[in-house]
Amino acid sequence: MIQLDLHKAYDMLNWSALRNILTEIGFPSQFVNWIMAGVTTVSYRFNINGDNTKRMEAARGIRQGDPISPFLFVIVMEYFSRLLFKMQQSPEFHHHSKCKKLKVTHLTFAEDILLFTRGDTVSVNSLTSTLQSFSSSTGLIVNPAKCQIYLGAVDEVTSRNILESTGFNRGQLPFKYLGVPLSSKKLSICHYLPLIDKIMCRIHHWSSRLLSIASRFQLVKAVSFAIANYWIQCFPIPKAVIKKINASCRAFVWKEVCKPKRKGGWNVLDLEEWNKIAMVKLLWDLVKKTDSMWVLWIHTYFIKGKDIWTIDKSMQNSWIVNNVLKAREKVDAVPHSWQAAMDTGCFKMSKFYKEILQDNVDMNWNPLFDCNKARPRALLFLWLACHRRLATKERMAKFGFITELQCCFCRSPENIDHLFFSCVAMNDIWANVLKWLNISHSPQSWNLESIWLIRCCKGKGVKDGIFKMVVAETIYHCWKWRNDTCFDKGYNSDKVVHSIKEATIHRGWLYRKYRDHIVKLLM
Repeated sequence: MIQLDLHKAYDMLNWSALRNILTEIGFPSQFVNWIMAGVTTVSYRFNINGDNTKRMEAARGIRQGDPISPFLFVIVMEYFSRLLFKMQQSPEFHHHSKCKKLKVTHLTFAEDILLFTRGDTVSVNSLTSTLQSFSSSTGLIVNPAKCQIYLGAVDEVTSRNILESTGFNRGQLPFKYLGVPLSSKKLSICHYLPLIDKIMCRIHHWSSRLLSIASRFQLVKAVSFAIANYWIQCFPIPKAVIKKINASCRAFVWKEVCKPKRKGGWNVLDLEEWNKIAMVKLLWDLVKKTDSMWVLWIHTYFIKGKDIWTIDKSMQNSWIVNNVLKAREKVDAVPHSWQAAMDTGCFKMSKFYKEILQDNVDMNWNPLFDCNKARPRALLFLWLACHRRLATKERMAKFGFITELQCCFCRSPENIDHLFFSCVAMNDIWANVLKWLNISHSPQSWNLESIWLIRCCKGKGVKDGIFKMVVAETIYHCWKWRNDTCFDKGYNSDKVVHSIKEATIHRGWLYRKYRDHIVKLLM
């Protein structure tokens, strides 16, 4: 196997070759002229010691950053593919033993190229001569210092001859291709260290320490999904690696957030479950998709016409194939989503994920969050309050951080039950806010108020939507007022009530259906 590195791929492309390739493929001449006009009308000016040089016209290459450039480069690489297809018809060339049945000679993703051949000098020379022909006609040349050749079951004399004839360096497995490590053996935890380091670098960056808790939640969601999801869909990730990733995220959040919102969570991705679903998706690919090179290759060399549901895992199989076959056990846990995917021919991982998590019990306070249009930070603090996770003095004392438990408003012991409803100062705020909504109610204890709030939020009308926003904003501003008072930045309750009204009005005005009711509240 040969890993090629094209020297400055975009900058070296010959314009005449590009025009000829576009014409030979069959694009209309007028269209080709338009494309070449955009490619060839390029000039550069350089700033040297504060002075701009004269305009210099470009003679080759396509512009990086131009939306059409990747498409043009792929078209040029199609020419390379056709040269390789013509080469493999020669009796001198011999395929790799695991590529012969499907006649696979290469894999190409833009300028990332892998070539496959049998480990003999004649076949390798056929590849290199084809590569030289491609380079001379298009201007795309390889950089021998960065090219790697991987040899297996090849004797030392032949290996030395191949290395001398190509001028490439001998590589060692595993190596990185398209951002993930490739190896003939099962990857160990050390091979996943780049993934762990990348996530931890993002999470523990110095700037993340200044984020609010709402921003931290969003950071974890973005990092865990965007970075880890690519690796997860390529191959299974060991539990030890997932535990390390989760451990780094627990500095911000805890496992409870991985549940759906109606189950008491915050819709943060559970990597362990998502990893299992990714394996189920690969299993579905083997069952349904027939146009994928990977699927054809697995069926040709591993499945070999057998029933995929009864075939046994084998030591001769790849470790990834065995993990995919193991995913058959998970299909029983998602029967509805699997049947829908089989019927429609479309596999949606999100549906499988929701079905796996549906066994969790719905929280009784879920109506407070259903279609609640309050600000995300207000919703988050309401969610923390419902979980009793806010850092009240009683909670802080349990961890040994403080010994003083008195409420900063009324000197009673401060806990969730007391702070938001029983405290005299907070009671006045609720009274003023509810009066503004034309609701007659006297706040009592946390448990009783939770029941009352949930009962009032079960509707889906305009008044119910406004009420949900007010509840979230009131909890947030009451908690903010409490913190400011504890740190000697206190202000009177009228300002808190004004802030609650202002936040509700501004947020509600974003949604057309709430505007008429907001106008009535302003009168």
